Amino acid sequence: MRILALNASPRRGDGNTHRLLEPFLRGTCDAGATVRCYYVPDLNIRSCAGCYACLDTACCCIDDDMRWLLEEVWAADTLVLGFPLYMAGIPGPLKTVVDRLRPLMPSPLVPRDLIRCTGDRAHRGPSRLVMASVGGVWES
Repeated sequence: MRILALNASPRRGDGNTHRLLEPFLRGTCDAGATVRCYYVPDLNIRSCAGCYACLDTACCCIDDDMRWLLEEVWAADTLVLGFPLYMAGIPGPLKTVVDRLRPLMPSPLVPRDLIRCTGDRAHRGPSRLVMASVGGVWES
């Protein structure tokens, strides 16, 4: 099993998101999984341009770290998103990554019956999603 973990905390290994993800990922490794973990703030990923080229090509026209990261997502069985809650939502850089996962989605222009028969790209990528989030202020 291949697991891809994205830690969106700007605190890297010193934050609560790391403390939450680390035992989970260690346990999956002990069970025989292959785990790759990336810190989202370290990645050079630009915002979606809204050009919809990915609907036709199944890849994004923007040349940044999302090109290789999308290949990693496609190859994973499980995608793990770890993030702190800031202002009651996910951090902006992780939202940018999620927006750029559009090539994984089925094309709205392909009829659902055809997708079932031919196996559209909607079936590529992880079959499981794990979301792990922390929030709170220690002074509270």
